[in-house]
Amino acid sequence: MMQIARSETAADLAPDAAAPHMRLVPAQRWCILRTGGPKTIAVAEALTAAGFTVWTPVKTIRRVLFKGRPTERKIEQQVPILPTFIFALASQLPAIAAAREKPDSALPAFSIFRHAGRIPLLAGADVAGLRAEEEWQAEQHRAWLEAEDRAAAKRARAEAMRTERDRRKMLRREIRDIPTGTRVGVKEMPAFASMQGVVTSSDGKSAKVAFGGALEMTIDAWRLTAFDIDDR
Repeated sequence: MMQIARSETAADLAPDAAAPHMRLVPAQRWCILRTGGPKTIAVAEALTAAGFTVWTPVKTIRRVLFKGRPTERKIEQQVPILPTFIFALASQLPAIAAAREKPDSALPAFSIFRHAGRIPLLAGADVAGLRAEEEWQAEQHRAWLEAEDRAAAKRARAEAMRTERDRRKMLRREIRDIPTGTRVGVKEMPAFASMQGVVTSSDGKSAKVAFGGALEMTIDAWRLTAFDIDDR
């Protein structure tokens, strides 16, 4: 990584003291800062917090901590797409250098990138590909989260169905003797929601219910709500 000598001062980077290509800097020209790979995002965040316009493309990854242990857990973490590179608004470069040089500066270490003795400037079009890559990575992450949400919802539905099947299986095992002649309603069967019938026979697990006329059906005893006796 190319380093800037500490003897270089902010004045060396002022527009009227810079090379000719630095004197008329369009507002959206960018210069490059360099730092250690693990510090890329930290440097960008520190400079942003200090009021500078900087950017480094990032993506979100998922890491598994303590894999295979009882404390295993997953976390999401932002990582740089282009480690060691940070793009700074060129017009702010002298102020950035001045902030770096302060004796009490809390900024993490970084350098100002030079090539062939000059500070290269990039137009917005020069970083468009990186911005597109960052957006694509963000879209992939959103799609992954949506897919995970759908999978979780599917698992929840499957668990709810399993729980409901187990509940009904348990209810079917219950012995519930309903005396002949008892007037009953039917629950959890929407087609019979407003109907009442009379029990004509019962074996404890199911009962024959006459709803009037020729309509008589065998219904699980647990579905019946008795009006003439306590519902047990």
